[in-house]
Amino acid sequence: MPTEEKDSGPGAEPEASSIPCDGMLLLHKYKEDIVNSLECGLMVMDADGLVIVFNKAAGEITGENPEEVLFSQADRHGTLRHLTTLMKKSLNKPTRRQEIELETGSGERKIIGISTYLMRHGGEGVVGVIAVFTDLTQVKRDVETKVGSGTRKKEDEMAAGTYFRRHERGPDEQEPERRLAVLVADADTSTRDFYMEVLERAGCEVLLARDREEIIWKSFHEAIDLLILDLEMPDCNGIEIVQRLLRTDPDLPVVCTGNSDAENGYVLVYTNVVSYLPKPVSIIELKRAVAKGLEMAARRREAVVGS
Repeated sequence: MPTEEKDSGPGAEPEASSIPCDGMLLLHKYKEDIVNSLECGLMVMDADGLVIVFNKAAGEITGENPEEVLFSQADRHGTLRHLTTLMKKSLNKPTRRQEIELETGSGERKIIGISTYLMRHGGEGVVGVIAVFTDLTQVKRDVETKVGSGTRKKEDEMAAGTYFRRHERGPDEQEPERRLAVLVADADTSTRDFYMEVLERAGCEVLLARDREEIIWKSFHEAIDLLILDLEMPDCNGIEIVQRLLRTDPDLPVVCTGNSDAENGYVLVYTNVVSYLPKPVSIIELKRAVAKGLEMAARRREAVVGS
């Protein structure tokens, strides 16, 4: 019986397995090259705890041999204990921009910044977790060294009540008029620009901070009436900043922003936090929160002057 010839003309549909075997192998090689070219660590663990991706950068950061980790149970490696624990928890809820501490086989302690993502396959739901992480140890050391010489001293003085950021006036001296100043702390440039446009139209002076170092420096060296703080900046623990300001400058109101409504009740327990705005932030809510914060700042200033 003659074999039916398949139409190979311009309108013919391609065969299902149009990529030859050697082409598939080449794609796999390209995937490995791409994964290993990343500067950040990449680890993928399935729902049973088996490591199915562990790139070169992950090995350099953790001190583990990628060949020994790959296709092994993650919890067999002591160095990866905290990382593995976080990834297992992420099967229920992914985490963004968390910091954990790792101790390498040589005893070196490292601070790792990590975000996790769920891995899904078709209709099977969650089948694993993807972790992307980077070594923040040197970054934190550089920040502490740079800020420590001046800012740490000011923090201690403020906590002790011996440092005053604003000029103390004499009995006949009036405070010069100035616009209310708002410090906007957010890592995203477009978000900072949006806040600045809204605030400047409202008559405020706007200062910008894009990382932890700039927040600390400007909040202690500038006359700030209000801080708008993104709790999820990559190199910054927003709650730590809130707690630090509550200790060193409790009269500075803070408006917090974030990507989750769940933060609302937790953040508002701090007395210096006047509002929590989930992103994306609307102009109306932003203006309302800023007005509330500046009103609180004005009342506190009047109370201090009156006393």
